Amino acid sequence: MPSATSPPISMTRRSPPGLPRTGVDEWLGLVVASTAIPDQARELGGNGQTLHFHATDPDLDGTGQWLVARTPSGITVAPGHAKADVAVRAPAAPHCSC
Repeated sequence: MPSATSPPISMTRRSPPGLPRTGVDEWLGLVVASTAIPDQARELGGNGQTLHFHATDPDLDGTGQWLVARTPSGITVAPGHAKADVAVRAPAAPHCSC
């Protein structure tokens, strides 16, 4: 058992490189799959509106980017950088339960 003078134990957990990107890929895949349900497709569908998600984690080297498009039949997701109606930039790692 640590004594009163022992330094605190660090519980910082680091994700392996690429794991947060994989988590976002899987989450976006689930969103797309949910549009196979007609009610979900109606709720998530649109008329061509686009969102660009950009994970800013330094170890992703630009690979953590996706373009999401809302179409009348649901949602499409494509990896990569593109101009969009809305851009979201944030680190993926703190939001990934990896």
